[in-house]
Amino acid sequence: MANVKRIKPKRIGNKVVIPCRLSFVHLDAPWSKNDQIEKRYCVSCIVPKDDRETIAAVEVAIEEGKQMGKAGKWNGKIPRLKEGPWYDGDETRDDEAYRNSMYFGANSKTAVPTLNRLQEPIPPQEIYSGCYGVVSVTFFPYAGAANGIGAGLNAVLLTEKGDKLGSGGNAAKDFEGMDLGVDDSLNDL
Repeated sequence: MANVKRIKPKRIGNKVVIPCRLSFVHLDAPWSKNDQIEKRYCVSCIVPKDDRETIAAVEVAIEEGKQMGKAGKWNGKIPRLKEGPWYDGDETRDDEAYRNSMYFGANSKTAVPTLNRLQEPIPPQEIYSGCYGVVSVTFFPYAGAANGIGAGLNAVLLTEKGDKLGSGGNAAKDFEGMDLGVDDSLNDL
């Protein structure tokens, strides 16, 4: 996050507002990786392992979510939980963007506010995988076929544009310097 003032995390119970790099960004339309899962607005939040303050805030908020589950949905005890929501990128991802980082996915059934550094609304399309931002997330317990801690996405604030992650690229750079045999007779293609 070059050129950006270090943003300190904030925690209020099981809610955190943290700086991170964004990946798998789907803020303009709900998305799902398959037809069995309900489509949602979502992001993956990547936190460098050397950002101990943010990691601690996330871990305490997750623990708060567990305690809420113990007091409510889980009837006085913390059951064996499904994996997640907090993962080590070195152990679970073969992706440079996740190296030396921890991460979690957060989602919402409804569109969330997307803001710029002045906290003014911006179109969600301005935020893409690779941007840096601050996210507001609530960790909550769930019960059912499996027990676990989920991450509810509340809002995303864009702090800095970054190199795009994932597939795709820069077409102008990809084809730069190639002899494509272009002549004026091909203008109608």
